[in-house]
Amino acid sequence: MENLYKNYFHLEAPRGLLNDPNGLTYFQGTYYVFHQWNRFDLHHGYKEWGLFTSNDLLRWEHQGSALLPDSDKDVSGVYSGSALVIEDKLHIFYTGNSKIDGKRRSLQCQAISEDGKTFQKNDSVITTPEEYTEHHRDPKVWSDQNGYHMIVGSQTKTGQGAIAYYQSIDCKEWNYRGIFYTSKDLEQMAECPDYFELDGESVLLVCPQKRDLRNDKDISGYSAHYIGNLNRNEFHPKTEIRPIDDGFDFHAPQTFLDPKGRRLMWAWMSRMNSKEEEACPTREFGYLHCLTMPRELRVIDGKLYQLPLQEILERRILIESLETVRYESEELATQSVIDMTWSNSPSSFELAFFDQNVTLVYKNQEFILSRISWSDKQVHTKTVPLKELTALQIFIDSSAMEFFINQGEKVMSLRYFLQQENRSCDIRSSHQMKITYSKLES
Repeated sequence: MENLYKNYFHLEAPRGLLNDPNGLTYFQGTYYVFHQWNRFDLHHGYKEWGLFTSNDLLRWEHQGSALLPDSDKDVSGVYSGSALVIEDKLHIFYTGNSKIDGKRRSLQCQAISEDGKTFQKNDSVITTPEEYTEHHRDPKVWSDQNGYHMIVGSQTKTGQGAIAYYQSIDCKEWNYRGIFYTSKDLEQMAECPDYFELDGESVLLVCPQKRDLRNDKDISGYSAHYIGNLNRNEFHPKTEIRPIDDGFDFHAPQTFLDPKGRRLMWAWMSRMNSKEEEACPTREFGYLHCLTMPRELRVIDGKLYQLPLQEILERRILIESLETVRYESEELATQSVIDMTWSNSPSSFELAFFDQNVTLVYKNQEFILSRISWSDKQVHTKTVPLKELTALQIFIDSSAMEFFINQGEKVMSLRYFLQQENRSCDIRSSHQMKITYSKLES
C-alpha cells in the first residue's frame, strides 16, 4: 500500500515512535540530529537515542540507534539532552532514567565519541540536588570564556517548575550553583530548557508542564520563551512568557549554532494526546511522529523571529506568480510552498486547503487556523492576535504544514492526514496580493 503521509522535508524515523530532538550539533563536517526513539513499538514506554545525519541540511540519512538504555544509570530510558564538540570529540549529555521498585531516579550522564558512531559512556554522573524531585532532566550544555555551563529542567520539592544551573571548568566535574530561573509561569515542571545569546539579547526556551502532583502524571505542556538578561548565573526576563509556535503540533525545541553562525532550531512536531496517537494513520505503516523543518532564529525589535532555512528556500521551483485577490488550484504539489505578500494589510483573508480539511481566516485583527481532527472528525482551532497581515509563507509536506506569518513574527505548525488525495486550494483576499506558488525539488 502506498504511504500518502510520508514526509519529504520533515524528518521521520523509519519505524517506531519518534519524539524530542536531542544533541543538535555539527561534527567533523556532518550535521547531527539525535532524537528520542522507541524503535520497537508505538508507545512512550521505551526511550533510546536515534540519529539523523546530513552533509547539507537537505538530504538526511537515519543511522539507527546511537545511545541505548544498557546500563544501571539509564535502564529505564535514555532521556533528552544536548551535545557539544570539545577538542574534536563529540560529547553527549543526557538524562539517565532508572526506576527501582517503582521509584524514579534521574542522573545527568555523559557519553563521548571520536567518530560520531561509537559512544563511550562515562562513569561519572550528576545526582539530583536536595531541593528538587527526581523530575530533573534534559541537560543543555554550552561553553564560553568562563568555562562550561549546564541547565537542567526541574521540579522543586514544593511542586514548582524551575531550571537548575551547573558550572564546570573541564566539562568533567560539575558544581551545582543554584536556580537559573523559576516562576509560576513554569507550572509544576520545566522541561527541555535551552539558553543562548542572539542578536545582543539573552533568550531562554522552556516547556512548562502541568502535572497532577497526586499521581505524578503529565497533564499538559507547551513550548515557550523569554527574552531577558543573565546576571550572576541567574536569568531575569524582560518579556512575559510567550509561545514559540502558536499552532497545534510543536514541542521540545532545541537549538545549536551552525558553522555559518546561525542559531538553528528543530522541534518535535507533535503534542498529540493519546486518542490522536491511537488514531494516527501512519500507525499502519509502523511509525509515529516527525520533526519540524529546521528554522533559523533571530531577535528583531525585541521579539523572537523564526525563519525558514535558506537551503530549503533555494530548492523551490517556480510554478506561477501573479497579483490577484483570488487564487485557486485543483492539485497542489505534494511538497510545495505558497508565498503571499500585501502592500496594504487586508481587512479579511481566507484560505481553504484540501476540501476544507485545513483552513485559515484573518479578520478583526485575528489569525485563525483550523483543521479537521483525524481522531474525532471535529474542527479544532488555534487563534493568535495580529495587528496586520503583510506576508504569509506556507510550507506544505505530505502530512505536515508550517505557516510563517509576517516574515516569521509568528509561526503555526500542524499535522494533517487526508483520507483521500484531494489537494485543492482556494485563497481569497480583500486586498490585492502577490502570490507565488512553487514546488520543492526532491
